[in-house]
Amino acid sequence: MKLKILLLIFIVILAGCSQPKTQGIPSEKITNFKPGSSGNLFLFYPSDNRVSQLKTYVKEVDNAGEVINVFSIEDADFRRAEPFQNPLYPNTIYLSLFGEAKIENFFYEFDLDTKTFAKKKIDYFKEPLGVSNVFHYGKQLNFSTILSYETGEQNEKDGLFNVSISNIDSEKTVETPYGASPAYTPLLGFNNNVFCGANLTLNKKDEFTGKGIVSTNLETGKFKFLNPENDTTASYLPVYTNDDFMFFLSDSGVFYKYDKDMRVTHHKFLTSEQLDKGYSIDIENKPLFINKHEALYTVSHSKTALLLLIDIDTLSFKEIPIKGSYESIRLMSYDNTKDEIYILGEKGDSADLLTLDDITLHIENKFKVDYPHLLDFVIKY
Repeated sequence: MKLKILLLIFIVILAGCSQPKTQGIPSEKITNFKPGSSGNLFLFYPSDNRVSQLKTYVKEVDNAGEVINVFSIEDADFRRAEPFQNPLYPNTIYLSLFGEAKIENFFYEFDLDTKTFAKKKIDYFKEPLGVSNVFHYGKQLNFSTILSYETGEQNEKDGLFNVSISNIDSEKTVETPYGASPAYTPLLGFNNNVFCGANLTLNKKDEFTGKGIVSTNLETGKFKFLNPENDTTASYLPVYTNDDFMFFLSDSGVFYKYDKDMRVTHHKFLTSEQLDKGYSIDIENKPLFINKHEALYTVSHSKTALLLLIDIDTLSFKEIPIKGSYESIRLMSYDNTKDEIYILGEKGDSADLLTLDDITLHIENKFKVDYPHLLDFVIKY
């Protein structure tokens, strides 16, 4: 009885104390969550045992942010999830589970056309290896595991660890060298290889010395190490790939464009003057593509987040004016079936959910949201 009372209190608090009508879901699975078309936004707060939230809560809100309904979903498999969209498949939101120490061979997808969730099982491993994330660029889905596919364990050698990189389409999997695990950034498929930003690279004596880019061939199992800046302190974010080029952005403010012959050109993204003035890049901030040529991205400047529109063809950007000042901006998702982009602006404990028009990038709507640190994604049904 005490637990039921606590859960009821949490639902009321989560809804902003507006006394909403609380509706149970007939099934205990997120894959059966189908509230129907309403034109309202649905805010997803997935379950998180770390904060004693044992259910997934979904708030249905109107354009003013007023709560219309709160749904609770009991699904033991679904939990905190980070969204990602590949510009080649813009109508799919890939959801990578995170937060709890669980080793599971699955992830989730959300289809923007049908407005439905799907649980994607990886059934070609002999045992659970865990999915680090499913952030990926290119035509095929490459991902890294948490454990080794050869041993089923977290291998360690001289204080260094290794994991596996796998392709869900071909079911090819290889082990990474010790100490060269992918950073928590997208994997990039290009020129029959998989590329990632890595935490360590090799010097001429085959000794690990710093950060760089790792190239993996899933057919041969061979690895190569790239360090375009000759700087072992720089981190690299895979940004995009097409049939002819792949692109990386370093946290030192430089774009790197590789062709199929692995010739690289450098393009300044942030100038030395901007870096001196406090502009900074967090490589775990992933771009949000609104088409195959343009992407939204955020950088920080003197504790203020800036929203940028990157032109992939010219590797240049322009700032998108946002009324109000935010310490961080989270790029939530782009729904081209609604022609809307959703971003979350945060400052201290306060947060606004902003809806942008996908053509003009003007703010169409804005309202306060509660518990932004527990809000993972937003869908309009």
